[in-house]
Amino acid sequence: MKKFLFITLLAAMITVPVVQAEAQDVYTVQSGDTLYEISEKVDLPVEIIIDQNDISSPTNIYIGQRLVVTINFNYEDSNDSYIYHTIKTGEGLWSIAQQYDVTVEELIELNEIENPSDLHVGEEILIPVNDNTENEEEEVEEDNYYVVQSGDILWNIAQEYNTTVEELVELNDIESSYDLYVGRKLILPSEEQEDESKEVAPQYFVHTVQENEEINDIVNIFGVSISEILDTNDISDSEGIEEGIELVIPLDNSNKFAYLRRMNQKLDNYYQATQNETLTEIAEKFEITEDILRRINQLEEDEGVIAGQKILMPVNPAFFAEHKIYEIAEGGEYIFDLSYENSITNRSILEANYLEDANEKLAEGTIIIIPLDEDSKTRWVTTDYN
Repeated sequence: MKKFLFITLLAAMITVPVVQAEAQDVYTVQSGDTLYEISEKVDLPVEIIIDQNDISSPTNIYIGQRLVVTINFNYEDSNDSYIYHTIKTGEGLWSIAQQYDVTVEELIELNEIENPSDLHVGEEILIPVNDNTENEEEEVEEDNYYVVQSGDILWNIAQEYNTTVEELVELNDIESSYDLYVGRKLILPSEEQEDESKEVAPQYFVHTVQENEEINDIVNIFGVSISEILDTNDISDSEGIEEGIELVIPLDNSNKFAYLRRMNQKLDNYYQATQNETLTEIAEKFEITEDILRRINQLEEDEGVIAGQKILMPVNPAFFAEHKIYEIAEGGEYIFDLSYENSITNRSILEANYLEDANEKLAEGTIIIIPLDEDSKTRWVTTDYN
């Protein structure tokens, strides 16, 4: 594997003062300067300098070059301060705003974001500090990060932290060697160790083939091999991939959706069959075809289920909409209380977690997914009694 010479980058999360944008300070590059040294001199992160000066190659600065070294935003209170947040897989402006108790509008204005959907993993955005944010900053610092050192390459980092180069690339949206800088904070896969005695459920997603969609398109979307897709669905060749059919996509070996795979593994991926319940009834209850359930549970065509049997369920579509992963608090919590607190319907929580009873009290420590998309929100109805 080639070793690349990587340039330096200031640590991702620091507190910076607000700089008024009325005048733009300029720094003239001196002999021997690197972007890291310049960033220390002007107290500004390397990525801000790169972005504001449209530097295509971080190593391509020259003596005498004039660099703009002010943050291009304007807030009235010059005593305020800000922190940087590094975007992780699955995050959007809404979830980040909720995490730091700020509004989406504040984030858009502060970071001059033109297209909120055009954020990418590893990108840093400014977060206004308030009383709650300081506490959140402490929590963020506890996340799994590695600060890139001089001479580091992805292979060495992956070996040290028992992960793969591919997962580091996906988690941090690394596109080239220039994206790895000394001082950059790399997001690492979760260090939580699963109990070796605990069964690790396979992860499957159900994909409906779209018009003009070919096998290679599906491979690119989900990051799995053609043979895995064909074998899992008992299809002899790619000619069997037709519009409208439902494919079971095995995600365990996918080189994409690291956040989804990690979070879904925390959930209870099984439904427990009740007395006299059939697989057909379970499939209808959760709007999944019986054939899909048979495939992912390796059940024969005429094989039934018995009371108490655990039925593996596919990755819930709620992962692909706005949501949060939530751990049930001490003493347990009722589903209807969670619905009320999040202003969403009982049904949305039940469907997202393959549950049945809105009156159920979930046990302390249970991990669930709480959908927060528009379709899940409570619709208030007013009645005119006059």
